[in-house]
Order: sequence, then C-alpha cells, then structure tokens
Amino acid sequence: MNIKDKVQMLMKEEAYRPLSKQELVQIFEIGKKDKEIFYDVLKEMEEEGLIYKTKKEKYGVPEKMNMYVGRLSVHPRGFGFLDIGVEGERDIFVPANGLNGAMHGDKVIARKVASETAQSRVEGEVIKIIERGTTEVVGRYEGSKNFGFVVSENKRITADVFIPKKDSMDAKTGHIVVCKITKFPQKGRNPEGKIIEILGKEGEKGVDVL
Repeated sequence: MNIKDKVQMLMKEEAYRPLSKQELVQIFEIGKKDKEIFYDVLKEMEEEGLIYKTKKEKYGVPEKMNMYVGRLSVHPRGFGFLDIGVEGERDIFVPANGLNGAMHGDKVIARKVASETAQSRVEGEVIKIIERGTTEVVGRYEGSKNFGFVVSENKRITADVFIPKKDSMDAKTGHIVVCKITKFPQKGRNPEGKIIEILGKEGEKGVDVL
C-alpha cells in the first residue's frame, strides 16, 4: 500500500476529523528529511481531488465534508449536472449561478448546498476546478472594431469566448474558427482566447466537415 492509499484510508475512518499537514506528519511518523516529500504528496492529492484542504489548512476527503468530486455536464440553458461516478447515485444538480467559472467537461469539487427548488434533489456549488475539460473551442466568429467573440458550435459551451483584436488572425464575422482559451472564465466574466485556425466561411462547402 502506497502513502496515498494510507492517507485516504485514514481520512475515510469514521472517527477522523480534518488535520493539518504537521499533525499528519506526526501520525505517519514522517522523518525530517522526508517531510517535504510528504507535503508534495498531499499537494498532489489535493490537485487530483482525492483530498481537500480547508481554509484553516486542514485536510480531509471531500465525501466526508459534504463535497462531491466529478465531471461537469453543462446544459445549453446554463445549469449543469455533476457525475460523481458512483453507481446508483443521482447526478448533483448545479444551478447556473453555482458554476463559478466551471465549463462543460471540467473535473470539479462541488459543495452541497440547500436546494431552493425540489427538496428531493441534491444541489451543489462548484468550489474548485481540478482539471479543465475544454481548452479549444470551434465556433462562429463575430467581430467588431477592437475585439470579437467566438460563439461555440457546442451548445454546452454556453459562454462566448472574448477575442482581443490582436489575437483574431484578421478573422471576419461569419468565419468558422478554432480558438485556444488563454484565460478561463470567472464569475461574471467570459473566457478569453486567441484564434489559432480559420476553417472558412459559415455555410461554405466542406467547412462543417472540418
């Protein structure tokens, strides 16, 4: 059993309460020379969504802290569902105002919140994005004098991508383009990107295949 398995096993015990990294060092009897390696393991586990660090810098597993880890599927109307990958468990409903910059396909941690609608439905709010599922967007370019937007062909990418003029490759309104996301969305702010390929004009023969 490796150290990651041992950490998870400890944190899943009924009696476990979130501990600091210094307290975990004592429990696992980590020597001085191995402390930094152990801290790196905790950081790696946190980045993978295996454990969660609270604001007080104490560690636990998400499922014991009213949190869920999974892939986000966003509906064209703006809300999403979190697939937590547990057979028999319903997906977690995430309202549009609870996405907090997360996009379709992202792996996230969501915190359980009280539902304002149906009492039987589990509702969550994204509190951390572990891994981005979308880095490039294909869509229709809409330009103006100093900037433009790419409207995604994938209706699940609900936010238009802002394109600064310098990153537009001189695309014109109606061009179908591929853009790379350079800044991911934040609450109340669209993602930003740069065009890396112009496929052709909307409706032009062969463009839909490309």
